[in-house]
Amino acid sequence: MRSFIIITVLSALAACYGAAVLPSEKPEGYITMVFDEESPNGRVVSEAELNNWMAPNGWYYEVSTWKCEAPPIYGEVQHFSVKYEGDPDVLIKSYSISYYPPAPVIHYSPIGTNFMEVNITTLVGREIHTTVILYSS
Repeated sequence: MRSFIIITVLSALAACYGAAVLPSEKPEGYITMVFDEESPNGRVVSEAELNNWMAPNGWYYEVSTWKCEAPPIYGEVQHFSVKYEGDPDVLIKSYSISYYPPAPVIHYSPIGTNFMEVNITTLVGREIHTTVILYSS
């Protein structure tokens, strides 16, 4: 019985380790879109491009990050909403959304204020694997 418990615990630890993703790494197949004044409808960027315009050598710094993962629900859409309200002097200048294809439906409030709301809706029967990051300058 004791060996069964040890094997079960080791299996669970291996599954958790295999599912872990370091914050600096994006899983293969992830797509990152950036929304800002230049691209209000969003543009796909590489990880290198995203890192280039981040502070200290870029224009932006990260204000807040949300990550949501949920399994698919057969025949249903899923919703993921984030809201941010910061100090009046912290203006959201840009945000990025990373997801697995196909692209979800994205609705968002205008950038350039201290308040930001992003609503994401999956396609029918799709899982959520999404990261939203807000940036300021």
